[in-house]
Amino acid sequence: MQDLLQELLRLAERNNNKNIFIRKTSALKYFEYLPWEIEEAKRELRKNNNIYLEDELWDILWVYLNLLNKLEDENFIENKQKVLKRAIKKFWERTKNISQNNLEERKKYWDNIKKKQKQELLEEHNKKYNK
Repeated sequence: MQDLLQELLRLAERNNNKNIFIRKTSALKYFEYLPWEIEEAKRELRKNNNIYLEDELWDILWVYLNLLNKLEDENFIENKQKVLKRAIKKFWERTKNISQNNLEERKKYWDNIKKKQKQELLEEHNKKYNK
């Protein structure tokens, strides 16, 4: 799976560098494309339709990867890898105790992790921008 993601990132970056239309498209425009692609995928959500649904899911991922490239190009993010590493850390922490049987305990754990993560983000943000 990791190899597949790396290949997709490489293809999106190549497309970002060589495709004149992509180079002229802003990050903001990609934010606008995402809901449109999600709506297209939702229209394909039915039994015995996986071929078309998978194709539309690819479009969502493609727009997201291009969005990451544009955010990096326009200096809104440092790099795509940092976004992916942050996502892994975030969801690993949130899901490591998800197998608890007690729904109330799971919710309490989830809420505590989210609160901790928000505090860490605030501290990281303040350290970087409020020197």
